[in-house]
This record gives sequence, C-alpha cells and structure tokens, in this order.
Amino acid sequence: MARAEFRGLRHRTLNAVLRGVARSRRLLSQLVRLEARLHDPASVEGVSPGDLDELLLLGIGTINSEWEGALTLWARRHGLPVMHLVGNYDNLSSKGFRGVDVDRLLVWGPNMRADAMRLHGIPADRIRMIGAIRYNGIHRVLEGREAFLRSIGLDPARPTILFAGFMLEFHYFEMLSIFEEAVKAGEPWQLILRVYPSKALMHSVYIHPLLAYARSLPGVYVSLADPHARMGVRDREVLQIEERELWNALNSCDALVNLFSTISLEGCIFGKPVVNMWYFPRPVKAMGRPPIYMDYAQNFHNRRIVSYGAIRTAYGRRELTEMIRHALANPAELAEARRATVRDECGVLDGKAAERLAEACIDEYQATQNTRRAG
Repeated sequence: MARAEFRGLRHRTLNAVLRGVARSRRLLSQLVRLEARLHDPASVEGVSPGDLDELLLLGIGTINSEWEGALTLWARRHGLPVMHLVGNYDNLSSKGFRGVDVDRLLVWGPNMRADAMRLHGIPADRIRMIGAIRYNGIHRVLEGREAFLRSIGLDPARPTILFAGFMLEFHYFEMLSIFEEAVKAGEPWQLILRVYPSKALMHSVYIHPLLAYARSLPGVYVSLADPHARMGVRDREVLQIEERELWNALNSCDALVNLFSTISLEGCIFGKPVVNMWYFPRPVKAMGRPPIYMDYAQNFHNRRIVSYGAIRTAYGRRELTEMIRHALANPAELAEARRATVRDECGVLDGKAAERLAEACIDEYQATQNTRRAG
C-alpha cells in the first residue's frame, strides 16, 4: 500500500473511532472524570483563590476552551463556585463541549436549555435561562434608519440590502455582480457589504482589489467586521469585532443576504427578510483537484434555524436575485416565523439579560456560602 494511501486509511480509521467515542455519553462522562483526577491545580498561575469569591466563565460549548476547563477544575479544588455562560446560540449544538462537569449553566432560551440537557446530559436543575446576553445592549447603539444611512453615504429612500459574507472571496464578487446587474436593470437598490472578521480573508491577495472595486461603485458601502484588519497575522483570531455598524445596518436594511451564519438569527431579531446564498464557484479544468466546501447547511443548528421557515435559501444567481426582489416587495412575509425563531432560540429579549446574569451569580454565591455554613 502506498504511503499516502496508508496515511489516508489511518486517518479515516482514527476518525471513525473518535466518532464512535463521541456518540457514547457514558464513555465521555468517564473521560471527564478521569481528566478531573489527573488535572494539576498548579497549572493555573498568577491567580490567587483568596482574591476571588466566584468565577464566571465564557467558553463552555466552544472550540479551544481548554483554559476554561482548567480554570473550572482549579476553582473547584479551591471551593470557588463557578458559573458557565453560553456565548453564542450554536455553542452547545455544533461546537462541541469541553470535558468538565458543570455546576451551573446560564443559557439563552428553550432550545439552548434543551441542547444542554439532551446533547450534554446536564441536569435541568443546573440550567438557568437568562436571555441572550449577546444582544442585551443592542438598543443603546441604534441611530435610526435615516440618520445611519445618511452617515454612511446611502439614501434612506432607497431599498437597502445588507450582504454579510463569509470567508470565500467569491461570494463578495458574486453579490457585487448581482447588485450591478439589478441596478442596470432599473432596480433602485443600494448595498451594505459586510466583510467577515477573518485575518486569513483580510490577508488574501484578492481582498484589496475587492474592497477597492466595491468602494468605487455608487450605492455601495463597505463595512469591515474586523476594525483592526491590517494588524495581526492570518492564523490568529480576531480579538475585537465591530458591532455598532453591524446592529445599525441590520436595523436599517430592508433585506439580509448571508451564508448560514449567526447573522441569520440576528436578521430575525430585527424582523428582516433573510436569504441564504448557498452556491459556490464552478471548478475549472485547470484545477488538479476541485475544492471541497464544508456543508454548513447540514450543521445541526443551521438545520434547526431553517426549519422555522423564516429563512429562504438560494442555490444560484437567478434564484437569489428573485428572492431578494421578493423579500423587498414583501417585507412582512414570514414575520411570524421570524418571531418564533427568536422566541425559541433567544428566549426573552427585554434588555434585562445582564440583570438576570447578576442575579444568577449572586444566588449561586449565596447558595455556596449557605452550604459552607451548614457544613
């Protein structure tokens, strides 16, 4: 057997074994307990447990959350109560779960609570719904449609499309082509082109001509999700994401186009028609091996979002153009489905999630103190 073929077989076999292990909650629970016993509490340096009364950690249910796991085990060894807060709506369903037991988990709404129980085996009495802390302060930065659109050089009287792209340059060029064709055909559209926060994308050889071309088109505004796009290297995470412009763009647009992103849910929060662009460039003969695109549409959380019926998906340019036209002409269509999406995914959106977060932390701290006194 050739070396490359052996390596491929070895990797496929390892992947099959790991998938089998991941499907066994009992086995994973044993691994979690084993890790807790083997954990070295001295691995956390520079923090004194005597200076702390409680830990609030963001990282359970996310990729690369080993530090949160280490902090949880360290705090537990020192008798400190630990609260875990879920940051994004898909963390518990599609991002995996770091191997630590959870004493108290704060989630958004009903679906996230069900994910914690069904997918991760967390008992119901350890879970508390507080609403979506991520969206708690949106209303504080909204400027109003007319003021915001004028501030970025667009006309409040014209239909505005927000395109929130992903990491492939193709989709940005494609959206610009669709926009230009529509304008030439007489459509009074204008476009906010939101560039995904990715260092790899911002270091692409295509990004500078893309941005220069987009900015040269009348009726197009470019919004960079990474406010420090020129800083850092392509294999590093984006540390800060621009949000003021994002929330105002969502509030001011008439339709949202994206690629199975969290922004689909955010479009529903703002009551906007949402369309997924879900097609890719055709491979050319010059390619030795056609690229393989990850099928995000099959991710559990994306399938669930689509299942509400609030979001349409286009599989080609003509279909996408027609869906945009339809969305702009029928803004109230699917409004009830959008409300159901927000209700089940986010829970209560009343601007008081931060207050409920504080109450949960106080309750957990007091419960720990009462247990210590009783002991």
